Amino acid sequence: MVTVSLELSGPEASRPYIEAARPEIIHILTPPSSHCALAIEALEAGCHVFVEKPMAASVEECDRMMAKAKSVDRIISVDHSARFDPALLKGLAAVHSGRIGAVLAVDYIRSSEYPSFAGGAMPEYYRDGGYPFRDLGVHALYIIEAFLGAESAPQQERFEQRLRAWFAAIERYPRQLHEMERGEYLVMKRKEYLRQQSELQPPPA
Repeated sequence: MVTVSLELSGPEASRPYIEAARPEIIHILTPPSSHCALAIEALEAGCHVFVEKPMAASVEECDRMMAKAKSVDRIISVDHSARFDPALLKGLAAVHSGRIGAVLAVDYIRSSEYPSFAGGAMPEYYRDGGYPFRDLGVHALYIIEAFLGAESAPQQERFEQRLRAWFAAIERYPRQLHEMERGEYLVMKRKEYLRQQSELQPPPA
């Protein structure tokens, strides 16, 4: 296997390299705002795609990426790197073996200290108030899900567990995050899920 690392300015700049190297898989490590365009180009070129989290900058872009992968019969996967950290795997093994009993709740605490940005003003994406939650909070979501056992459940049950866990999490801060009652939230999310699934179905022959 040959690995090639390139620093390119966008999809148009990458096309000649893709056509020349004809890779089986492309790993996208660019800022999230560029993930969708680059992933779609790679999929159209016949490559599988491994994209860094967050998958894209919006739900609509994520939907487009999944639909494109489905239409060209390629795989697109998102890198949830902390899920495979040795310390986390050791903790999950202790849970799955029953050594520490049933897990009833999970707290996730993360602290990071970053040096000052060396390139002048921070890029717009990183200045956005929701950036820490979108970019780093995703680690908390899939780690909590792993410890609470959702990964071992059937797909539909996992989906329902995620909905309930997410609603319970935001209701811990009702003054800031409460928008609707639990029943309304579940109905809305189920409809959204069904819409996304229907759009991923191939068109009739």
